Amino acid sequence: MKKNLSSISIIKRLVKRDIKMSFIPFIFKMIPFYFVYILYNVLFIFSQRGYEIIDVKNTVFNIYKGCEYITNLVNQNLNSGFQFPIFWLLINAYILYVVGDYISNDMKCNGKYVLIRVGKIQYIYISKVIWASIAIIIYYGSLLAITCVLANLNYSGVYKIMSEHYNKIGSIELIAQVFILFSMTSIAVSAIFTALSFKIKSLYAFLVSIVLYATSVFVESKFFIGQHSIILRHVPFEYTHNFTILDSVVFTVITWSCFFIIGYKIIIKTDIF
Repeated sequence: MKKNLSSISIIKRLVKRDIKMSFIPFIFKMIPFYFVYILYNVLFIFSQRGYEIIDVKNTVFNIYKGCEYITNLVNQNLNSGFQFPIFWLLINAYILYVVGDYISNDMKCNGKYVLIRVGKIQYIYISKVIWASIAIIIYYGSLLAITCVLANLNYSGVYKIMSEHYNKIGSIELIAQVFILFSMTSIAVSAIFTALSFKIKSLYAFLVSIVLYATSVFVESKFFIGQHSIILRHVPFEYTHNFTILDSVVFTVITWSCFFIIGYKIIIKTDIF
């Protein structure tokens, strides 16, 4: 790249390169997941026919709701009904795998070449962070679009009295909340993964990130990152902890910022190739 290019121009070119280089691998990795995701949606919709409302709001809610606090279930004598939200974890984990795999492989295979071209490794790091955010946004946008289309195609307005909390939120608001919470959480976790992967193997960084998600299910602290993509633990579905979408946005932004800085400091001091 030309030396007279500004830092912003270099980063823009690197992001474009990442988008171009990752496009085919991203598509191939997403095809099997899209198949599983569509199948899960279809099976859920079929299971609800006849006694449950099938619409966008109900379908999105049930696919992405996660789980309640265990203490809430205990207080309601429903603790025996606790089920670990496996599909919630899968949705969160798969995009981390896709993003992490591309970043790791590209840095190993092309990192030295790109570094020679741009001169500063921090440009590569920043471009990877931006690319990861773009990929995550596209990922959740596409998943929600699939769910909305399938729900509309199978619409069934069977009357059923829903909970008071459920009725407090509209379809568009729910979709927006799901998109924001899942995207922001994944972007924050991707920053954690990237920073860790400069110090430990990518596989271990991935496993640590998954553990962070999984342990969040069993605790009530807002400092566990996975909490921030569990819909049932946010207002208006749960008021005991008064956990709002704004709380999650603020926490994930702070988390992302901290680990972005940590990763930045690590990468300029470490020979990662």
